[in-house]
Amino acid sequence: MSSSIPPEIKTPPTTGSGTKPLCLIVGLSGVTNGGKTTLSNKLAAHYPPGVVEILLLDDYFWTDTNKLDYLQEVKHWDFDKMGALNFDGFYRDVLAKIDKLTTSPNSSPPHILILDGFLLFNEPRLLAVCHLRYDFSLPYEVAKHRRETRFYDPPDVPGYFEAVAWPAYLKHSREIEALKRQEGIDSQHRIR
Repeated sequence: MSSSIPPEIKTPPTTGSGTKPLCLIVGLSGVTNGGKTTLSNKLAAHYPPGVVEILLLDDYFWTDTNKLDYLQEVKHWDFDKMGALNFDGFYRDVLAKIDKLTTSPNSSPPHILILDGFLLFNEPRLLAVCHLRYDFSLPYEVAKHRRETRFYDPPDVPGYFEAVAWPAYLKHSREIEALKRQEGIDSQHRIR
């Protein structure tokens, strides 16, 4: 991961010519099973239909195992690294969704677009596009318990959380902290 947001990344237009926002983009990222999707769905249910749209980064895992790293020590593919996700496809869909929400003649603002993904802020393009950013964290034991009660396809193998998922979360969390310091982002305000 680069240590700063590249200058060529432009935030897509999400406001109209006046002061009224056309689309508020909220990013939810952080620890696996931290409640991101639960919060996304509760927020969507709180507003009238059509106001909130959700894009899940989990829908962008590569399905071709040739694109995934196989970890011999746990005899499973590594789904907890940047390369396991199609970030280009996700970013294209984010831009398309923003365009649809802000230019469609049948679309009346304001809209809320929620981007939900455990590695969302580790991708500079996605970090840059979010107006509000919330970084979820959990203690190890809580995250482990939640992970063990979830069904994954393919299912986690024994020891995957301890050997892969948790160490990857800690690594990616450190990267986000470094990026926040590099960019001068106030962790109490911009990424919570």
